[in-house]
Amino acid sequence: MGCGRNKHSHCIGIDKHPYADVDLVHDLNDGVPFPSNHVQFVMASHLLQYVNDLTYIMREIYRVSQDRALVCLVVPYAHVSSHLTHPHYLHLFNEHSARHWSPYSNSMLDEEDFIHPLSENWSLLLSNGEITSEESMDLRLLRMEYFYFPEYQCLYDEVELRRLRQSQMNVAYQLMLHLLVIKSPIQERELREWSHRELEEPQSVTEQRQAVKKHAVEAERPFEVDIDLRKVQNKKDQITWQEELRVDEQSTKQKVGHQAEQTGKSATAPGSSLENAHSTKRQAASNRRVTVRSGRKQSRTKRNTRTRVNKSRRK
Repeated sequence: MGCGRNKHSHCIGIDKHPYADVDLVHDLNDGVPFPSNHVQFVMASHLLQYVNDLTYIMREIYRVSQDRALVCLVVPYAHVSSHLTHPHYLHLFNEHSARHWSPYSNSMLDEEDFIHPLSENWSLLLSNGEITSEESMDLRLLRMEYFYFPEYQCLYDEVELRRLRQSQMNVAYQLMLHLLVIKSPIQERELREWSHRELEEPQSVTEQRQAVKKHAVEAERPFEVDIDLRKVQNKKDQITWQEELRVDEQSTKQKVGHQAEQTGKSATAPGSSLENAHSTKRQAASNRRVTVRSGRKQSRTKRNTRTRVNKSRRK
């Protein structure tokens, strides 16, 4: 459904745009163009956020699917700032989305994922123990997988990640749901067997998971500041500043000595008169005094600058 240019293998691709891999050009807002109990597998990757009526599309998926058909959904996670402002997103998804697609009262997943102050049951379709005819669909949640932003990958355990994504923005960016179509009675043991199987997923999701494993490294947790390390860095900055001043002073002295040496050589060059030699020496001495004063002035300016910088750092 909404296959675009990346149709899942061994599937019939449906999209409203006539891309090369599309087998059936159709607007899914008008329904799924298949007879009831006809489909064995449904893949919808980054489609449901764009549909006009989400509940209608989910009922259509349930209608065309056979009993025990598998449904794979990849959707944007709700608690992301860029998702909230996306002009074309009509629906967002989180831990509670699948609770609207089944009257099943329990969940095989951790109850901590589904804390809801207004409902004791897992299903949010239940109302006073009765289900209306319009809500007659049963898409059981088998598995739910979160995809995290880089700074949260491989750094926290599952309990910490749960608290973070439920209380903060921009922790998880994507959600993948595997649902099982139930049209006849089923034992809980069969559901658990399904949940432990290797389930199909889009190639793009497989690539994301491989990229996370490739770049995952053991690192310190983010947002922890080591005060001692900060002090050490400040000391290193001060030492570097002092070394720069020392190098500048040595460079100035070397320049002065080099100028004096060049002046002395020119004063005693062959063929020069004694008067010119004395004049050259006096000029050289004057140049040395000016250069030394300039070097001292620069040194004082740098010391004053360093003092002001250190004072501002201490403040």
